[in-house]
Amino acid sequence: MKTSRLLLLVFVAMLQHQGVMAYDFMADGLCYNINSDSISVTVTYKTQYSSWIGGDITIPKTVIYNGTNYSVTSIGNSAFHGCSITSVTIPNSVTFIDSRAFELNISLTSVSIPNSVITINQYAFYGCSSLASVTIPKSITFIDDYAFQDCSGLKHLFWNAKNCSSNGNMTTSNLETIIIGEQVERLPSNLAKGSKITSVTIPSSVTTIGYQAFAFCNGLASVTIPNSVTFIGSFAFYGCSSLTSVVIPNSVSSIGNQAFNNCSKLTKAIIGENVTSIGQKAFAACPNMKDLIALRERPITIPTDTFYGTATSSCDLHVRTGSKVRYEAQDVWKDFLFIFEDAEDYVNIQSGDNNSSGIKGDVNGDGQVDISDVNSVINIMLGKE
Repeated sequence: MKTSRLLLLVFVAMLQHQGVMAYDFMADGLCYNINSDSISVTVTYKTQYSSWIGGDITIPKTVIYNGTNYSVTSIGNSAFHGCSITSVTIPNSVTFIDSRAFELNISLTSVSIPNSVITINQYAFYGCSSLASVTIPKSITFIDDYAFQDCSGLKHLFWNAKNCSSNGNMTTSNLETIIIGEQVERLPSNLAKGSKITSVTIPSSVTTIGYQAFAFCNGLASVTIPNSVTFIGSFAFYGCSSLTSVVIPNSVSSIGNQAFNNCSKLTKAIIGENVTSIGQKAFAACPNMKDLIALRERPITIPTDTFYGTATSSCDLHVRTGSKVRYEAQDVWKDFLFIFEDAEDYVNIQSGDNNSSGIKGDVNGDGQVDISDVNSVINIMLGKE
């Protein structure tokens, strides 16, 4: 009796190891488990049927079993693991995509995740090497760090997640375009790291640019940081070797470690007046830097290696009128050989200044240069604007 019981347990363990899972019913070729609420179901997996699933798949919003109409709310663990799906339509009733749900579907070329989905678990799309286009909806709040790992064919990313800290470790080396939704508040870590993008529009809803968000984007020649961003994460633009200038708006208070390190073609950087923290090596290894504009009236204390490898002897530091003596007395800032009190000349081109008309000297943006612009400069110096 004990031997039979032991054999049964071993058999069950073997089945579980092979991925065979119990299911409550099957409808139109898909297996389902009834959830604990008794009104919804999860798409599940059964080994002997997995190889049959291929081509274009549409997951229904509802399914009927024994006269009961169930809502399909989740895609379960390994539900379509290793299948031959070329495209999948996920209904807007689904809120949860579990681990390995579409893992190793090497024929899957695109997926549009509906605005109902909140969570995508680990390895959900792991190894989907033909996946060329992904849309991440605004409803997403959590993507596991390995959800999109080894998706080497990804070329187009539509990022709409309002406040998500991870991009699921997407393989972005072949990414050519990225569109960021107007409601996005946080650009997650590694969003487009090492991609082939040449331009990006960051909407005015964004407040945070995450760790390595655009690191190693060698073709990124310019970027406009909106006057909503308050935090630029560490390594955010590290190694962007085509970036020639950057304007950090007045909204930014913190620039992370090595944020613009190794931007070898960077010639000009404007640092907004409200920046109170600049991390280690934030502007290091920028050998072609010619003009650094510091709009803060009183210099802040910064790490000694902030400009490590950036020639302070050939880069001009531009500060506000009356501030030169303070910068000359402040560690690190005083290392700049030439300090000029003309930072006001650069105020009208700062990305965060919505008053600029683009006309040189038109500080208040009224389309002409006159005494009112002088008054605006005075008010800016006095902190009234």
